[in-house]
Amino acid sequence: MSKEKRMVVKRPQITGLYYITHIDNVASILRRGIFCHERIEEEKIEYTRIYNEEIVDNRKGIQTPDGRTLWKFANLYFQPRNPMLYRVKHVKPVSEIAILFSLDII
Repeated sequence: MSKEKRMVVKRPQITGLYYITHIDNVASILRRGIFCHERIEEEKIEYTRIYNEEIVDNRKGIQTPDGRTLWKFANLYFQPRNPMLYRVKHVKPVSEIAILFSLDII
């Protein structure tokens, strides 16, 4: 009889969540928190956009299994170096980019 090989896949450890924003938004985030785009629009919160508007607008049409759109979720990342940061740093000066990190929400 041959022994069945079983592949063990380790789940990656989440060490924190990262949020990429414009440096001008940090004071408001520290006061009020990180919000989804829908809430920012509803509450008419002033902010400085750092993202590609076309890409983020697509989130309005993408639904999760429970029927909500991605517009109802904040854009958090598992790694600080990701495609969003790559795009942003090729459009904005690095001095305008803030990466917020938290272990508390895990």
